[in-house]
Amino acid sequence: MIRSNTKQSAIAIVLALVTLTASITAGVVFATGPAVAHGDHTDGGGTDGSNEWATDSDSFKSETVLSGLDRPTETVFLPDGRILIIQQGGKILIDDPTTKGGAETYLNINQVDSLESNRERGLLGIAIAPDFEQSGDFYVYYTRLDNPGAEDEADTEPENVLAAFTHRENSGGTTSRADPNSKQILWRNEIRTGKSIVCCHFGGGLDIGPDGKIYITTGEEFQGWRSQDLSVPDGKVIRLNQDGSIPQDNPFVDDGDPETLGEVWAYGLRNPYRAKFAPNGNLYIGEVGSNREEEPSSQEDIHLGAKGANYGWPNCEGNCDDPAYDDPIYTYSHIDSGDPPGAAVTVGPVYTGDMYPAEYDNVLFYSDYNDGWVKYLTLNDDGTTVGQSYNFDADAGPLVSLTMGPDGALYGTNYGGPPGAGEIVRYVYEDTNSAPSIDSTSVSPESGAIPLEVTFEASASDPNGDDLTYTWHFGDGTTTRGASVTHTYSEAGSYDTYVEVSDGNTTVESGTTTITAGEPPQVDITTPANGSLFRAGDSIDVAADVTDPEDGQLSGDSVEWSAFLTHNDHIHPDTTTTGNSFTFDVPTTGHPTTGDVGYRLSVTATDSDGLQTTKSIEIRPDEVDVTLKTEPDGIPIDIEGSPKSTDGGYTFDTVIGYEHSPSAPESVCRQGTTYEFTGWSDDNTERVRTFTVPESDTTLTAQYQSAGSCEDLPESGLVGHYEADSGVQMNASGVTGWTDKSGNGNDLSAAGAPQFDADGATGAGAIAFDGEDDVLDRSGLTGFSGGSENRSMFLVANYTDNNGGFGGVAYGRGGNNKAFGLVVDDKGRLTVQGFGGGNDFPSDKQGLGAGRLTQSVVYEGGQFTQYANGQQLNSGTHQFDTNPQRFVVGGEITPPPYTEMRVSAVLVYNRALSTEERQQVQSYLSEKYIGNSTTEPNDPPELGDISVTYTGGEKSINVTAAASDPDGDVDPSSVRIVEQPTSGTVTNNGDGTVTYATSDESATSDSFTVAISDTDGAESAPATVDLTYQISETNAPPTANDDAANVTVGQSVKIPVLGNDGDSDGSLDTSSVTIVAQPSTGSVTIDGDGAITYTHTGDSATTDSFTYEVSDDDGDISNVATVEITVAEPDPADGVPETNDDHGTVESGETVTLSVLANDSASVDASTLRIDGDADHGTATVENGQLVYQHSGDSATDDMIEYTVADANGNRSAPTFVFIEITESTDQDPEEGDTDESDGGDNGGEDGSNDGDLSLIHI
Repeated sequence: MIRSNTKQSAIAIVLALVTLTASITAGVVFATGPAVAHGDHTDGGGTDGSNEWATDSDSFKSETVLSGLDRPTETVFLPDGRILIIQQGGKILIDDPTTKGGAETYLNINQVDSLESNRERGLLGIAIAPDFEQSGDFYVYYTRLDNPGAEDEADTEPENVLAAFTHRENSGGTTSRADPNSKQILWRNEIRTGKSIVCCHFGGGLDIGPDGKIYITTGEEFQGWRSQDLSVPDGKVIRLNQDGSIPQDNPFVDDGDPETLGEVWAYGLRNPYRAKFAPNGNLYIGEVGSNREEEPSSQEDIHLGAKGANYGWPNCEGNCDDPAYDDPIYTYSHIDSGDPPGAAVTVGPVYTGDMYPAEYDNVLFYSDYNDGWVKYLTLNDDGTTVGQSYNFDADAGPLVSLTMGPDGALYGTNYGGPPGAGEIVRYVYEDTNSAPSIDSTSVSPESGAIPLEVTFEASASDPNGDDLTYTWHFGDGTTTRGASVTHTYSEAGSYDTYVEVSDGNTTVESGTTTITAGEPPQVDITTPANGSLFRAGDSIDVAADVTDPEDGQLSGDSVEWSAFLTHNDHIHPDTTTTGNSFTFDVPTTGHPTTGDVGYRLSVTATDSDGLQTTKSIEIRPDEVDVTLKTEPDGIPIDIEGSPKSTDGGYTFDTVIGYEHSPSAPESVCRQGTTYEFTGWSDDNTERVRTFTVPESDTTLTAQYQSAGSCEDLPESGLVGHYEADSGVQMNASGVTGWTDKSGNGNDLSAAGAPQFDADGATGAGAIAFDGEDDVLDRSGLTGFSGGSENRSMFLVANYTDNNGGFGGVAYGRGGNNKAFGLVVDDKGRLTVQGFGGGNDFPSDKQGLGAGRLTQSVVYEGGQFTQYANGQQLNSGTHQFDTNPQRFVVGGEITPPPYTEMRVSAVLVYNRALSTEERQQVQSYLSEKYIGNSTTEPNDPPELGDISVTYTGGEKSINVTAAASDPDGDVDPSSVRIVEQPTSGTVTNNGDGTVTYATSDESATSDSFTVAISDTDGAESAPATVDLTYQISETNAPPTANDDAANVTVGQSVKIPVLGNDGDSDGSLDTSSVTIVAQPSTGSVTIDGDGAITYTHTGDSATTDSFTYEVSDDDGDISNVATVEITVAEPDPADGVPETNDDHGTVESGETVTLSVLANDSASVDASTLRIDGDADHGTATVENGQLVYQHSGDSATDDMIEYTVADANGNRSAPTFVFIEITESTDQDPEEGDTDESDGGDNGGEDGSNDGDLSLIHI
């Protein structure tokens, strides 16, 4: 099948994509050595740097082998040519490219292990055991959780593992499965965690070498030092025996250091995502480079695997100056490579197939996931030196794996990104013959009463002018050739039809058109009326009258109801039931009823022919308006956990009887005054309460009273106080110090050359740090909290550029859990720092690029709470063990790299401030430095609710698209997850999008809340993201119906058994037909197209039968159906060919060929000659219409063979005998032949049949 070559955008993160680019024009470095000759050729690509690509020619074509895949990561071939495809989420699929049945699930690792597949984790690699045909063993490399039930992600004990499974053949084809009970974990690599699991750099190369050992390439998990540390398995090539044990000839087994891991074979790698062995034993490793923009730039490296090699990371990449490091055989630079930004190399196979021209022999294919191309390298004879790089496909898309198929084609695994966007593609060489193109199709009518006559028309063209053949498939197991044909459907049902067009070399298919033959049920919803009003808490009677022209009144499971909450332009499934009537209870809580909401009541009736009719009505809410206010005006009120601004009152429409959950803050600071909550206008005194919507419009007011001033900073416990409007000391080079205004003498001195910006924040100034060596610090602190003592910290900063390090303010010393501070981490996230591993607590909010903001934390009784611009980001429990030796502003406790930033104020308290005090400090800093004063307020951005649908797996959601800012711009990097979903997980991508993923196999509708800030740091009220799961109702198994057929004695008949079968909620899998019970006097063959061929093997008329079953496209199996066969004697008018006995002579132990048909009827068909009774002292076979007898040599006794033959009309002869005389062995003239022509018997070889002509077909 040829499909359009749709390329996918590289939007998923499988490789650690860098921030530069790679088209490889400049900066290419070749290993020294002789170049391999690779002259210009018509079907090859131009040299690297040109714009000539092999796939631009008419000879190379990219075909889609499989589509609709979910994040596929690698493809391998079984020895018989079937394909295994692994998907990052844990499923392994099996596909037979020789059929069109589609891929089946071969193994779902989620069902046998706690696989984890967020970010770059998941199912990454697969390899087939060399003795697979005998053992059935294969290996996979994936991420799992050893403690999946842990409440905190950091406690789930993640690890990457190598596991072995065993194949079960079953009935072959796509029925084969991996044995889920055969799992053996052979090797483990613990993944480092902080507050969460490290995201990236896990490698993923998995192959088996010619030495029979397993080789795994691992990444350094975003910590470069791990690559050089032989006591950890990260950034390495791991070599293992096939049972998981360590080979004793590994290079570091006996190095004398007990900490060294014996499984390490080579090291010094960053993220070696793919590694492939060539047939000559060379191991090629593709290493993804770093993210430097300046010289020396990042490099993508292809290495030659070597025992004990050190490839240099993190000390260098590309070609290294230090001879201790092993240079790559090929490397390319990012610096001048153009768009798109980023690069990620994937090494492929060395080509040894016979499909491509000779110029491709032994070239090494490689691709770039980010740039979306495929290229290849010419190699010298032993594959150790690169000659030149050539272009192959410029538009390959995000390929994550390349392999060579048994057909000689190059196969690519296209990751795709969004669920269902993945593909398996192959590059075929067609020697200038192009595939035909279907220009148009027409099918009319598409429905009607039976018998239904339908006209099918198609038009196609061929670039080569080849003659085209059209074959229409009617969906009932029959086909007809022709561009314009008619077909009559005599049985009711739904039929998927399509046309195939072939030019004799390549066949293409059209899309399907569904034909509905027969009269579907008639449905009338009798109650409630369409447009009826409802209130929360109502019980509504729902009923329908359902009849069918053939079946009469339908009821029970034939009538299925669904109730959906409609919300704007999407729906939320609510209730499903069966029967002609039910009672629908309208919920009083749950999904809010504000906006365009209602309920859709839908009924689907299915008759005995599988024909369906669906009818729906809508009922609408009986609504009033509710207004929330506060006294004084403008205090935010939460409603269902979502803050709402009450400036002038917040009014929303809602259904009568619904129970809302408003929540008022305990106290607020407004224009220098603290206000404390006293109660609601309806006399309810609970801040968090239930409010039932009355029958008329109403106003609900939260009431507050003044509780004193909040204008000045709290002074109690203030041990470090630094503001840019005073106390900054400078000289000609820049800032030299910063005076502590708290009176505790914790003054800071400068290192490097921080600069003062007088207009850094609303004219109040800021100190600029370069992210390299600029800091303000001091050793020896007075009054700062140590250990796990209570404390509070505030920072006003603008993080402008990330140099790969942390930056902000912190005090303590280097060492796990020995520091405390407010920083952005190396990913730019606002973070509470304790230093090291699980002692840092990043939030989902991006600080890098978010503009000026206030960052704060309150730590009390082992509980920390982090805020940005006064809004809570995260909280948690942790026992800090801070050692207050040193204080640093503009960096962190350890050496650079840091983060480029500007700081306007730092406040440190040695106690936990109350909520009112924290708000008081927040108000002070915000009005002075952020610019959100009462005279010129900065309005926060507005973020609307977001509604999306998904079908399971992952869903990317663009939050920025739903946001706007009335007085500025929104900051895409500032998206924050406020409340997590109930049944799934959500990941903040840091670019204005989030990714939702189901947490298990049972996807369902879900929701979570998000917020976003503007470039001035003001954050929106949280908005709800509603995810509606497109439910696939419980799958009904297909129905198989009994069949009957007639056949003549000894003949065959093809029976379209699926023609009267069906699936009420899907389609049949025609390749899944399985014989349950074999016939008694015949044999059956499954044709794969929905038909079974029965061949009668008896001698007389009889009746016979066999049974079968079939699966639907969801894998459910039908009932067992019986096929009755009536075997009849041939019509006497047909005649039976006459045959005559034959005689032959052969020496003992020798062979003789007999032309036994020479004396039989002229009408016999030589291709039907069949041996029905074998010899006693030898063997008989049929070759080209003749009988070949081989004497066994063990006896001189004469022998006899029985045969039959049929004529051109299919009539088979009576049994006929061949008598073989065995003679003693004598020497024979070598010139003599051994063919014995029969003498023709009684009729001299010219006997005629009763009514037939000669129809001898030679095979």
